[in-house]
Amino acid sequence: MNPKLDEPGDAEYWAREWQKYEDDKAIVDVDVRGWLYSPHRGPMTRKNRLLIGLARQLSGIPAPKSGSRDTSPDSNSLRARHREHEERRDEEKIAREAEQIMKKGRGKKEAALRGDYSEKPKRDSDGDSIYSERGRRHAGSSRVSPESSPTPGNLSKRASWNQPSEMTQTELLTANAHLMARLRPFLTNPIVSTAITVFFYDEKHSSSRTIETNEAGHFIMRAALEFVPTHNQKESV
Repeated sequence: MNPKLDEPGDAEYWAREWQKYEDDKAIVDVDVRGWLYSPHRGPMTRKNRLLIGLARQLSGIPAPKSGSRDTSPDSNSLRARHREHEERRDEEKIAREAEQIMKKGRGKKEAALRGDYSEKPKRDSDGDSIYSERGRRHAGSSRVSPESSPTPGNLSKRASWNQPSEMTQTELLTANAHLMARLRPFLTNPIVSTAITVFFYDEKHSSSRTIETNEAGHFIMRAALEFVPTHNQKESV
C-alpha cells in the first residue's frame, strides 16, 4: 500500500528522511549566516530616535546644534507642547536605559577583577545545539594557569581621547559623523519572511538550499554537501 503524501505531517516526515539521506552521503557541513535588510528612508522612527539618543547618552557626544529654532506662532500650540512632552519622556527613558547598561557594565567589571565570570556560562548539549557532530571541531582548553595569568588592572584612557566637553565644533561634527556611521547598520528595515536561495559550487559540482529570513531579517543554515565547495552565492527570491 502506497503512503498518502497529502496527509498532514507527511511533508515534514519526508523532509526529515531526505535530510537523513543527505547527511549519510555528505562529507562536509557548510554554515551560512546572513542578514537581509533595506536602508531606512523617510522620517526617523521613535525606536531609531531612542537608539540614537541612547548612543549619545553613553558616548557623551551631543547632537549637532540646530541652526534655526521654531519661532512660528504654532510653537506654543497644543501640538508643540505635546511634542515637547514626548521629547521629555523619551529623554527620561533614554536616561533609565543608559543607567541600566552602565550598572550592568560595572557589575561585569567587578566580576572580572575578582576573576569570576562576567556572564554565567551556558551549558551546551547535543540536543540544544543546532550543529551535528560532523564538522564540529573541539578546540583545546584555553585556560591560563594562575602563574601565567596577568594581574588585573585599571585601563587608562589614551591622552588623545578628548572629552566631548573639550572638543571643538569641528571635532564634534566629526564625532557625530563617526557615531552615525557606526549606528547606520542598526537603523535599517529588516526584510522578513523572504526566501533566500544559497548556491554552492566548484568546478565540477553544484548544489542549492533555500531558507527564509526570520523576523529580524536574519537567516542561518547548515548545508550537508557531498563535495567541498569553493564558492557560494546567495539570491533572494
